[in-house]
Amino acid sequence: MIIILTGLMGSGKSSTGKALAKLLGYSFIDLDKQIEATSGISVAEIFSQHGEPYFRNLESETLTEVLHNPNENIVLALGGGTFVASENIQLCRQNSIVVWLNMSLSVIENRLRSGINNRPLLKNTHVRETLEKLLDNRQSSYAQAHIEIKLDKNYPISYMAELILNTINDYTAGKLHG
Repeated sequence: MIIILTGLMGSGKSSTGKALAKLLGYSFIDLDKQIEATSGISVAEIFSQHGEPYFRNLESETLTEVLHNPNENIVLALGGGTFVASENIQLCRQNSIVVWLNMSLSVIENRLRSGINNRPLLKNTHVRETLEKLLDNRQSSYAQAHIEIKLDKNYPISYMAELILNTINDYTAGKLHG
């Protein structure tokens, strides 16, 4: 099985994804880290040297490669903008269970404060305003996830992993018996 975590940057996709993978005995892949390993430079450098459209194309190519390995059980943390392109949405929905970590903007803003320079879309911006615009632009895409988990606090990672697992179990049981 492939479980994909999507949502805004700072919603906990990577940290929670690692914990969820460990809980399940699955492999964990962070799509941004995979892109960095393949390209040999950071996401921030890709943005500054080549621009966002180039990065989004690289992101889609990497996603396709990862999802065409059907023999492996993985938890995949997407970048915040990955689950926006219609072809990425379709690919993810066909081959996995997609979970939207819908964390409140105030929690995300607090979580991102220390690492803004590592976030190309937040550099030299008003963080809250940028997050609001990103969510407004992406919400209808994120809503196409199979599962939405609303989070209004900065919960412990272990709690979030258990919550996701329990919600996926409920979702799959409903699909089988509903």
